Amino acid sequence: MQISPVVAQLQTVPELTGRVEIAGSVRQILTELNSGKGPRWAWVISPGDDAGNNTLSAGGIRQRVTDRYGVVLGCYDVSDRRGEAALLKVEALGQAVEPKLLGFIPAPGYAELTYRSGQMVGGTDGWVLWLHLWQSNHYITK
Repeated sequence: MQISPVVAQLQTVPELTGRVEIAGSVRQILTELNSGKGPRWAWVISPGDDAGNNTLSAGGIRQRVTDRYGVVLGCYDVSDRRGEAALLKVEALGQAVEPKLLGFIPAPGYAELTYRSGQMVGGTDGWVLWLHLWQSNHYITK
């Protein structure tokens, strides 16, 4: 999995320049939010990968791997206790991120990133966190 190129690509979103990090989990992100980050932030996580069946090729064994990239977008707004204001901000941030990632190739030998799904994964103290799942394929060989 190639996470660093995805982080670098997200840094090209003007609203996120200098505000993109790698995180091990959503729990780690929630802990970091208490340290005063904000008002917009993004974290890239690795929710896993899936492997296809092995196939024999002229050079040996070949297997397709689908890597999943999680992009957690966080927006902060305490002006609305119900979280609507932060949710609208995270939605707008997602619209800025999508064209930067759709079709992006994370490394040689990888397919273009495609959008897979999204969902709210939490919020705390004025923060709303939204997870966008992206995926790319590559092959491993022996």
